[in-house]
Amino acid sequence: MRLASIARKAQPVSAVFLFAMLAYGVVGVLWGLWHPTVDVEVTANGALDPVPGTEDASFVGFACFVIVTGLLAFAVAGWSFLTKPRGPAMMIWTTLVVFSGTWWAFAIGARITSWKNTLPEGHPAPGDVLHLASADISLTALLLPMTIALVFYWCASVMSDSETFSDSAASADR
Repeated sequence: MRLASIARKAQPVSAVFLFAMLAYGVVGVLWGLWHPTVDVEVTANGALDPVPGTEDASFVGFACFVIVTGLLAFAVAGWSFLTKPRGPAMMIWTTLVVFSGTWWAFAIGARITSWKNTLPEGHPAPGDVLHLASADISLTALLLPMTIALVFYWCASVMSDSETFSDSAASADR
C-alpha cells in the first residue's frame, strides 16, 4: 500500500520531467536546424571577409535561444504549478528540470549546428563563401530560464489562495 502511495505522488513529478525534456529536446532540434550562420568570403590572399548583413548571426542565435527557452520555462512552471503536489519541493524540482531542459536544448542544438555547418574539405578557393555557425552561449542563457521558472512558480503560489494548497496537500496524502 505504501508503494502505491509513493507511485501516485511521483507520477506528476515524473510527468513534469518527461514533458519538459521532450519540449526542450524539440526546441534544441529546431534551434540547431535554424541557427543563423556568419557567411564569409575567401579573398584572393586567403583571408576571410564577412558578408555584409551576417555579422550578428551569433547574437541572433543567442537571443532566439534565450527567448524560446524562457517562454518554455513559463509553460513548464505554469503546468508544474497546476499539477499536484504543490509546494517548495515542487518549485525546486521545476527549477532543476528547467535548468536540465535548457542544457539539453543547448546540447542538442549545438550538436546539430556543428553537424549542419561543417567546413569543406581541402583549401577553399578565392570567391568561395563559407557558412560559419557559433553555437556558443553564455551561462546567462542557461540560468535565465531557470530563474524565470522559479519566479513564476513562486508568484503563482503567492497569488493563489490558501485553499488551493490545502486541497493539494489533502489530495497528495490520499
